[in-house]
Amino acid sequence: MRKIIFSACSFVALFVLLFCSMPYAQEKGYPSMPIQIIVNSAPGAMVDIFFRLIAEEAKNLWKVPVIVVNNTAGGGMVAASDVAKAKNDGYTFFGCITSSLATVTAARPNGMINVFRDCDPVAVNYQYTAGIMVARGDSKFKSLDDVIDYAKQNPGKLVVASGPVGTPSNLQLHLLKRLAKIDIVIMAYPGITEPITQLLGGHVDLITTTEIMVKPHIEAGKMRGINLLSKSLIFPDIPTFADKGYPQIDLFAHIGMYGPKGLPPTVLKAWEVAVMTAVKSPSVEKSFKRLGYNMNMLVGKEQLEKFDKDEVTKYSRFTPEELGWK
Repeated sequence: MRKIIFSACSFVALFVLLFCSMPYAQEKGYPSMPIQIIVNSAPGAMVDIFFRLIAEEAKNLWKVPVIVVNNTAGGGMVAASDVAKAKNDGYTFFGCITSSLATVTAARPNGMINVFRDCDPVAVNYQYTAGIMVARGDSKFKSLDDVIDYAKQNPGKLVVASGPVGTPSNLQLHLLKRLAKIDIVIMAYPGITEPITQLLGGHVDLITTTEIMVKPHIEAGKMRGINLLSKSLIFPDIPTFADKGYPQIDLFAHIGMYGPKGLPPTVLKAWEVAVMTAVKSPSVEKSFKRLGYNMNMLVGKEQLEKFDKDEVTKYSRFTPEELGWK
């Protein structure tokens, strides 16, 4: 009888040991099948290019396919929701401009997606490009002081175009209105190229966009950089909002990679190594430099969680309507 009990207990103990070790065994061999990164931008956009370069290096490192899929439905939140609902085994990720997650979390904390509740941050390229305010090359506006002085003397006459509602390029104008106490017309366009066309066509006075988008026009003399959101390697002589006395205008552009909540530590570590290896690759480094990307990678649980908390706090200054999530 004792032998039977002993054998039964041994079997149970062995079963428990094997069961508990299964996830570890699977994670230890990670990755062993194709990985998917769902990006909430169109093919060829800056975020898409970033992840395709990272994916190629990860594929070479791990010898498994790393596939980038584009899904812009619902402002990118369909992709975010799909990833949040996916199995948290490290084979499905979300690539985005981080403000898309921060704004929806700030506007609708109990909504379909919440960055704290539903996501694990994997890596962030911090301030991958500088936001910039631009006038035409022949414009009378040569500085931020010129812009504010004109707006104060001519309330409601200055027209500034930006990217979509709720994006950093759009929200920085709302902050400028508040802080400088000026009345300007903000025209938000659904894409990032329309404001450039509107400015070159003389339909608006100024635009806010990213330095990469307008670099050729500034170098050709068709546009003039007025002010930057953050220091720029491309245009080091253009002042920032902080330089001009507005440090509160701090909505920078970042690229982030997220997975479903509860990713195993081994998966997070594997991606930390893969991302840092990729961005240090001479070919990738050369590509990013040619395209004008700044490379300031944030990895590690503590650093990334602080980043998300700070971002949501920044965007909590706005109404759901201003954030684009009614």
